[in-house]
Amino acid sequence: MTEKKVSTNKVLTWLSIILGIFLVIAVIAVMQAPKELIVEKEIIKEVIVEVEVPAPVVPTEVVEESTIYEKVGYLIDELFLSVGLSEETYSDREINLFDGEVDFAGEEYDAEETLILKDIELMANENDYEGNVYMTLPESSVEYKLVFEDDLDTSLIDEDDTLEFNFLGESYEVSDWNVDKITLTKGSEEKLLVGESIVVGDKTISLYAIDESGEKASITVGDEEKVFVEGQTKTINDLEIKVDTIFDSETASYVRLVVGEEVETTIETTDEYEEDSAFEYVITNSSIGIKLVEEFTEVDLDGDEEFQAIGEGLSLCLPNQYVCVLFNGMLETDTEEYNLELDEKSSVEYVRIDGNFESGTSDYDRIYVNVSDYKIFDRDLDEITGTIELGDTDSVLTADASGLTFEDFEVNYALDTSNVGTDNEDFLTKYGVLVMNPDDSSEDLEWTIEVPEEKIEGSISLI
Repeated sequence: MTEKKVSTNKVLTWLSIILGIFLVIAVIAVMQAPKELIVEKEIIKEVIVEVEVPAPVVPTEVVEESTIYEKVGYLIDELFLSVGLSEETYSDREINLFDGEVDFAGEEYDAEETLILKDIELMANENDYEGNVYMTLPESSVEYKLVFEDDLDTSLIDEDDTLEFNFLGESYEVSDWNVDKITLTKGSEEKLLVGESIVVGDKTISLYAIDESGEKASITVGDEEKVFVEGQTKTINDLEIKVDTIFDSETASYVRLVVGEEVETTIETTDEYEEDSAFEYVITNSSIGIKLVEEFTEVDLDGDEEFQAIGEGLSLCLPNQYVCVLFNGMLETDTEEYNLELDEKSSVEYVRIDGNFESGTSDYDRIYVNVSDYKIFDRDLDEITGTIELGDTDSVLTADASGLTFEDFEVNYALDTSNVGTDNEDFLTKYGVLVMNPDDSSEDLEWTIEVPEEKIEGSISLI
């Protein structure tokens, strides 16, 4: 019995030890499991945080600029209302203009086209503008010229040594140059084989034949026919034609023509570029050009005015659409609207202004301005002593003895007088504050204005 008891005790002891080991392992497992789970959760959490970090925000003005302005040609931006464009010269470095060489008497000379702009203004509030912005161009604000290097002595040009070049996309051949007066041949250059025809305008030009000597060419325009020798200019069927070259061989026979309604002409400074053109010639002993001589400043809603201010999306072009000055319009910006009217509370007169305001950390959708001491209060007539910011704009409201000021718009406390006059068309200040119908507003003693997020700007493109 003793030996069995001892043996049983040993077995129980070993079972206790084994159970203890299992218990220890289980406890350790239970204690460790949450830690591992927490670690995994922490890792997952970190990954999620990294993923949810927002991408860098593109500045608002960049986004708006890229969506509002079509950057075609050369962009001239940051133009503000009523600020004239400073004089600037543009060349092949900005737009598609010529910069190269011309040949004269067997020598090469540098020549360059340029476009000069100045005094162009973006304007609002003129007669019939109706609160819209227009590009205005006064006289001499646009000038185009082809300038030759000083070494080219234009006084040596004659019929034997002519100077050929392209001007506003047309071929010019000058046979005489006397300071500010030149004789030239201009028109479209054409090449015609014997028996071939071309159509210019509504007229058909044909090379009928070249005689056996190869020195005379028979040319028809419609039903009329004339014979030319090389270098001769004649008018056929109201179309002026100059035969520059007659070429005749066994393999090919053709003529080179210059065709136009007036091929050979004499022009001088102040001559119109063409009839009823807004441009006139400017000629010196080393340049030929044109400049704007009409004003594009008025808007005529009846369409009777030939030369009108340029609206958004429209352009002023040089002849032959050679280069155009396009008005892109104004850069769009967010605005805050404010409504002003008179109000009385507890026998005290106020100007009540509805709109979004900020002062310190507080926001307001309505404020009251005491007309006698210019203090500002919230809806509960608790005084606001800090700076009053106009919503999400860069502007603040000023209230002093002279009245209420929203940037460059000012109105008195009686709401019957402002600094934008009494026009019945909406008024846009230079900063960009849009004032709805000042005439009705001053009569009704109620005003509605829109204040831009920042000073508005526009752009033009050279295309």
